[in-house]
Amino acid sequence: MSKSQGAKAKDLQSLDSSATSLMVELNHLRNHSDVIRAKTEAQAALVKERANHVQLKLQVKQKMAITDILHGKIEILQIEKLKMEDTVTSYNKLICQEETSADENPLNSNHEKQRVSVSTVRNESISNHYKLLTVSLAALAAILLAVDIGLGVYINKLSDGNIVRDISSEISKLQASYNAAIQSRDDAKEQLAKEISEQQVTKWELDHQSRRSKDYEKKAEKLQMEIAALKSHIPMIIEGCRHCLPGWTFMSSRCYYFTFSDTISRAGWQDARQFCRRQGGDLAIVDSREKHMAITNLINTYQDPTRPSFQTGFWIGLRDTEEEGTWKWLDGTRLTEGYWAPGEPNNQNNEDCAAVYPRINPFEVWNDAPCSYSLKWICEMSPQFAD
Repeated sequence: MSKSQGAKAKDLQSLDSSATSLMVELNHLRNHSDVIRAKTEAQAALVKERANHVQLKLQVKQKMAITDILHGKIEILQIEKLKMEDTVTSYNKLICQEETSADENPLNSNHEKQRVSVSTVRNESISNHYKLLTVSLAALAAILLAVDIGLGVYINKLSDGNIVRDISSEISKLQASYNAAIQSRDDAKEQLAKEISEQQVTKWELDHQSRRSKDYEKKAEKLQMEIAALKSHIPMIIEGCRHCLPGWTFMSSRCYYFTFSDTISRAGWQDARQFCRRQGGDLAIVDSREKHMAITNLINTYQDPTRPSFQTGFWIGLRDTEEEGTWKWLDGTRLTEGYWAPGEPNNQNNEDCAAVYPRINPFEVWNDAPCSYSLKWICEMSPQFAD
């Protein structure tokens, strides 16, 4: 084989290698199913999360609507409560003076390499005849010439760059498509992450609105109970105006004065008693279940929830100053039935006087306290006026 033929064969091998490399890249770009699958999964997840988000937003709107209704109800109830309080105060002033990627699976395709094989014509035997040798050599020369011409043509085609150029063009197109698929996948994942983040905020808002609704429900219920209690107090005041001094309340056939007003400061047991006595009565003697229930219902209605519980008590006419543990009413009678809180009385810090506190359980509302402690109080006296 001549030098020119060897050079052409070497160039062919180099170009064939380049074409093979390009084909590998071409097949890789054609088979980017992993990217498409990842994009499809992200888009499907995005659709699902958006549907969930719509449901959550709908729930938030429903909660907000409920909350707005409850808020409006509370405002109406507060106005009604204020009117009732004004009514109570008016009665007292008038008559009584009171106040809510999937793993990538690159496809490794098998490339078939076309190889130009040159068959060597082997002479089966050398004829003794010169003529036959001459014919064989001529045929071999013709074959070699044809091969040389064919290689030249193929190399020229490769040299022209048609095949490589076609592959390169296809690769460019596929690369653009691949890049677009990658970008689409990344965009879908970014949108999914954003949707999940926004959905979390909506969930937090739903929890917030649910808590608001529950709070408003409790406030509305409490206001309704207070309004009902105020309404029930009005007849007592009216009756008090008929049977008691101005500002006193008529209950259980007795007249009572409760120091609910902030204009009256808290005082010790002895000073509280002096106040009552100046009014013509004394600290209340709660010696029956009827009296006790009427008093606890009323002080529960007027209790101030913002004040510490230990400051919400009312002195009553009960003490054990004469003999520790022997509790007596101011009229000298011994206590027969008490409504003490658990663990009381305990006489800590020399606690010799009794007070009643607003509590849910009316049978656990008494406590002993130092007589010098400052509390509100309840006075009691007999009716002054007949029907």
